[in-house]
Amino acid sequence: MKTIAIFILTAASVMCFVAGANSFAETPKSAPELFRNADSGGADAPSGRLLLRVPAASPDPTDPIPPAPPTEDSQPPVEPEEPVDNGDNDGAFFGEELHGRVIVILDMSNSMHFTDVGSGEDLDGNVVSNLSRLDCVKFEAMDTVRKLDETTSLDFVIMSGYAFASGYTSGACANGMKWKGELVPMTDSAREEAIQFIQTLTLDEGTPTWPALQVATRDYGSDIQKFILMTDGCPQPVHNGTWANSGRTTHKEAVLADFPVWFAPMAENGCEFVCIHVGTHVNAGEFMQELAAQNGARYIHR
Repeated sequence: MKTIAIFILTAASVMCFVAGANSFAETPKSAPELFRNADSGGADAPSGRLLLRVPAASPDPTDPIPPAPPTEDSQPPVEPEEPVDNGDNDGAFFGEELHGRVIVILDMSNSMHFTDVGSGEDLDGNVVSNLSRLDCVKFEAMDTVRKLDETTSLDFVIMSGYAFASGYTSGACANGMKWKGELVPMTDSAREEAIQFIQTLTLDEGTPTWPALQVATRDYGSDIQKFILMTDGCPQPVHNGTWANSGRTTHKEAVLADFPVWFAPMAENGCEFVCIHVGTHVNAGEFMQELAAQNGARYIHR
C-alpha cells in the first residue's frame, strides 16, 4: 500500500509539472513575471526592493561632446508692474466727476432718513444692507471731497427749512444756507473742513428747491463748470413760499418756469447741469427727469 501511494503522488506531480511547463511555454517572453516568497504571510506583502531602470538615450556618434543643457538668461524676468491709478474715479460724486468751479446743492429735508437706497457704507466704513438716504449722500460727498485737489473750487448750498419769508437767508434752515458762501479751492485744510461740515449736517422740514436754485445761480457768477442739484423729493411746501410772489401756482411750477432763465448765462459759458435723484419717490423722480430734460442736464438715480 505504501508503494502504491508513493506512485500515485509521483504521477500527480509529473502531471502538474507537465501542465505547468506547457503553460509557461505558451506565455510570451515579454510578459512580466511575478515571484512571491512562499514563506510570506500574505499575497500582497512586498517581495523586496523594486528597481526601475530607464535606458539612456544613445549619444550622437558624430558629436564627441554631448550638448550642454539649456541655460536661462542671466537677467531675471521682468516683474509685472503695479496697477496704475489713472484717476478716472477721483472726485466723482455719484459717478459725476467734479472739476473746475463747482456748486453742489444738498437736500437735507426730513425725508432723507428713509432707507430705500440699497446697501452701501455708512460714515464709519461699515457695510449696511439698508442704508439711509442721508448716510448714502454724506458718505458719497465726503469720499468725493477727499479725492479733490486745488484745481477744483467748491461750495455747498444746503436745501432744507420752511423759512422762506426771509428770502432764504443764512438762518433759513438748521444748517445755514451755504457752507462758505464762495468757491473754495480744495486744499488739505479745506478738504478737512468740508468733511467736518458734511458730517454735522442735520435734517429739517421742507425741500425749498426754488430758493436754493435761485441762490446757487445768483451768488457765484456765471463762470461755473459744474452745477449739481441733489434731492430725494419734490419742491416743498407746495404753496406759500417766497416764489409765490412770482405769480406761480405751485412750487414745482415756479422752479420749471424760473430756473431756465437763471441758468441760461451759466449754460452759455459751458456749465454742466446734473440732476441726482436719491431714493424711490416716484414724483421726485418725475420732477427731476423733467427738470433735467428741460435744461439739457444729466439725470442720475441712486
